[in-house]
Amino acid sequence: MVAHSLGSYYVRLFTDQHLQEVSGMVLVDPSVEYQDRRFSEISPEYAQLLKKDRETAQECLRLAREGHLTADLPVFKECTYGYSREPGFSDALFEVQIKRRLSVPFREALFSETDQMELDSRELLAARRSYGDMPLIVLTQSPETTDAYPGLTAAQVDAMNTLWVRMHEELAELSTRGVNQVVDHSGHYIQKDRPEVVIGAIRHVVVDSRRVPH
Repeated sequence: MVAHSLGSYYVRLFTDQHLQEVSGMVLVDPSVEYQDRRFSEISPEYAQLLKKDRETAQECLRLAREGHLTADLPVFKECTYGYSREPGFSDALFEVQIKRRLSVPFREALFSETDQMELDSRELLAARRSYGDMPLIVLTQSPETTDAYPGLTAAQVDAMNTLWVRMHEELAELSTRGVNQVVDHSGHYIQKDRPEVVIGAIRHVVVDSRRVPH
């Protein structure tokens, strides 16, 4: 099982419920249950940033439903993850990407997924179990800078970086063979910034899983 960000919720829940069907796992800068609550505990201002993000997402959804959301609106760039154009995208492919992100189904799904993280966290924690000796690699992005969190101090951002690594170490500890690796020169999308690291982790888990009796 391989998952990035919030996708980790779904593959972990599947693994918790069907452990015998999973031989290994790679989590790429994964979301962790109750992460926003834990971040807010050490950086209260972070909760305000989350509130603003939610309001922006709601505005984009409202505009999309009314047929008024366009790619040239400043709010669109604020509420769309990964808005920047991939270097290898043709004009046609980039147009498809933007059209999808302007659509009502996309905006509804994105808002629903992020808005239900607290509820999903409860479900995930209730199902949480040990993965025994299943091969497990957790990849963590490089530390964030204050640019990523306007209004937070350098000390707060440093504390959040430390907590992010600790939360990923906790995930790795679900298996006796679990490891956490901080990936240099990478952002949240490690698969784009350092694809060779993700590929290497997957290959390692595949090989390692064949050595583990199930």
